[in-house]
Amino acid sequence: MRQIIKRAAGVVGYAIQCGCIAYCTFEYIGDFVVCTGPSMEPTIFTNNIIFTEHLTPRFRKIERGDIIIAKCPANPKQYICKRVVGLPGDQMKIDITDTEIVPRGHVWLEADSDWIVHLDEETLLTENSVRGVLNFVLDGKHQFGQGLITYANEDVVNWVTTLADSFRVADDMGKLRLQFSMFHKPLFSWKGSFVVTQTGAEKAVSFDNGLDGSVAEDCYFAMRAYQHGYSFNFVEGEMWEKSPFSLWDFVQQRKRWLQGILLVVHSKSIPLRNKILLAISCYSWVTLPLSTSNVILAGLCPIPCPAVIDFICAFIGAVNIYMYIFGVVKSFSLYRFGMLRFALCICGALSTIPFNIIIENVAVIWGLFGKKHKFYVVNKNIRPAVTV
Repeated sequence: MRQIIKRAAGVVGYAIQCGCIAYCTFEYIGDFVVCTGPSMEPTIFTNNIIFTEHLTPRFRKIERGDIIIAKCPANPKQYICKRVVGLPGDQMKIDITDTEIVPRGHVWLEADSDWIVHLDEETLLTENSVRGVLNFVLDGKHQFGQGLITYANEDVVNWVTTLADSFRVADDMGKLRLQFSMFHKPLFSWKGSFVVTQTGAEKAVSFDNGLDGSVAEDCYFAMRAYQHGYSFNFVEGEMWEKSPFSLWDFVQQRKRWLQGILLVVHSKSIPLRNKILLAISCYSWVTLPLSTSNVILAGLCPIPCPAVIDFICAFIGAVNIYMYIFGVVKSFSLYRFGMLRFALCICGALSTIPFNIIIENVAVIWGLFGKKHKFYVVNKNIRPAVTV
């Protein structure tokens, strides 16, 4: 009897020791968790078994981008798996107009399957843009999307820059839409506003790409996402923005774009196969002063050209004129302006072509010989300063 009791006590002792070891292991070292639900896709899928380690938080603070297991705020008995996107003191946008500061001792969590819409500070959403974003998200086939921006839907601050930007609208409806709708790749990069991204994919690519990737961060991001094999699509609908308020801002904006794209093209981190079309487009832009000089030199020193060359040059010029007209038709409302003012807007856009050529030449020359890593912020805040 004594031996039986002794053995039983030994078994119980071993069981208690094993239980203590298991408890300390699971509590302080790590454990295994079975995940259910699609919120962390494509990083973690339903029924994936993951090992969660508990040592890192004891040696360093939680950082932005970490994936953590936490108690659900709405139901403390339930655990959730989310990614940290905000730290104490960060200002997080909770809807179109409201923001919230992450309090001390807290972090802001989001799922990898959540979606982010990147906008400029003055961007206004429209009903069709909201429908376009919802359709893009519900489709779920692509991780990144880009929509159309127009510049003449509210009060126009600077008519010259707004009419000149009508060319950008046509460029977006042509080049941007084609590359995303047909090839689902950013062959010529993309813009930084009206951008829809999946949280997990954005984190994997990252906007933090060093000094070379900080001037045209949207362009660098697109090339990196292309390199990693992510898929893109065009988001139907349009959002409203404003063109630069001054000619100085207009020149600075173009200069920064050129310098940033050149840094992307020359970056050794991005393979040539991913940026070849972007490089061709960028160097075509760089040679603009040479093309412009031909307007004068052709009159001073005429050189006979084959009819085919003349036709190609005339066709390119006609396409550019058409793009200005198309941009006005897409940006300006005939119902709002009336037939006469609408026709004047088309004439005004065409009359800005010489101005735009001069601006682009100045931007190219300045961009080539100026400091490449200087970031100029274009001010589009039309609201008066408020003293508090």
